[in-house]
Amino acid sequence: MKEFVSPKQAALAMGVSESSLKRWCDRGLLSTVKTGGGHRRIAVADVVRFIRETRQQLHQPALLGLELERADIQPVRPSIEHSLKPFTEALKLGDESRAVSLATECYLQGISLVELADRLITPAFHTIGEEWSCERMQVYEERRACEVCLRIIHQLRRLLGNPPLSGYRAIGGTLSGDFYQIATSLVELTLREAGWQAENLGSGIPFESLRTAVMQQEPRLLWVSVSHIDDPEAFKSGMDLLWETCERQQVALLIGGRELSDEWRRTLKYSSCAETFTHVRTFAASLQPVLSPTLSDR
Repeated sequence: MKEFVSPKQAALAMGVSESSLKRWCDRGLLSTVKTGGGHRRIAVADVVRFIRETRQQLHQPALLGLELERADIQPVRPSIEHSLKPFTEALKLGDESRAVSLATECYLQGISLVELADRLITPAFHTIGEEWSCERMQVYEERRACEVCLRIIHQLRRLLGNPPLSGYRAIGGTLSGDFYQIATSLVELTLREAGWQAENLGSGIPFESLRTAVMQQEPRLLWVSVSHIDDPEAFKSGMDLLWETCERQQVALLIGGRELSDEWRRTLKYSSCAETFTHVRTFAASLQPVLSPTLSDR
């Protein structure tokens, strides 16, 4: 995917005149930057934002560096349920181009990232997980599907663009022994879409290192995705210390993940436990009105 395009390329991609596009730029509807030679360029992420907000048709996605199956994207909101089966099949077969195309088309046509997370990606991996556990899929096929999905998330993150510098700061990841990256990557994407300066620290992070990150990075929100627990006793003691650090630093602790049973939820201390990515967005929104000016600058 390209990072910037010329006004002419953006106009051709949307099937409008270059003069119309330049008027939109002059009105501030599309932001531009100038090259060293004084030529205007538009960030592809900003073109995508404009297409989604104005329900603009996309005639030539290739001009934006988007390799989609369809060359003409209509401004009609698609049904995720209609896309779910072919998307799941593409992941199972390792058909990266088709899977990327289906997810990207949904986003271009107005489906939010949190909807894609909850209603497309999560159900697809529920199906893949069930087939893998029943030995109808090989381990390599499940792992391949995960890798394809991570590349899809990376593309969606680039299409979203960078969050505002004034956004609230959030960090997160998974703990030692837990290397499942999709959930924590989707939390980052969900928060970025909501305007947070969210940074996924990665997977397999020791408790001590995560506590240090909280003290050094000074976020407003810390998320911990739990898909695997190696040592229940160590996990409990580590979470207790992490909660103490978050409470002392006035950092909200958000947890979630398939390994967090009802028993764990009753035992642990945290600010909120998310079952869906919509819950992540809702909890994050609940923090914003109560932030002091000092915290909002973090």
